[in-house]
This record gives sequence, C-alpha cells and structure tokens, in this order.
Amino acid sequence: MLSENINKNRERLNISQRELGRRIGKIGQYISYIEGEAKSNPSLNVLIKISEALETPVHKLICL
Repeated sequence: MLSENINKNRERLNISQRELGRRIGKIGQYISYIEGEAKSNPSLNVLIKISEALETPVHKLICL
C-alpha cells in the first residue's frame, strides 16, 4: 500500500520519479524501487522527506 500511495501522490503533483528522487536526495531508480516493490521499507527519515516532497502527511502514505 505504501508504494501505491507514494505513486498516486507523486502523479497527483505531476512529478517524475527522477524529480521526486532529486527532491529527497536520492536517484530516480530508488523511487522506482520503492514504488515497484510491495515489501520495500524506506527508513523513517526517507519517508519523512518523501512526505514533505509530496505535500502529504506520513500517516496518509502508510495508511491502508
């Protein structure tokens, strides 16, 4: 669910995986991995950066 929520919110803002990666200090392939792997678990620090870049609270990204 996390991967889907990141993808949906990224697309809502119309930004690429590469751009989201740039905003959080990672490469686009890292975002691709997170969005593509149902079992991926980014660190809390990375999750916070993603939530800030996507203008979405962390709890909305991890909610079922």
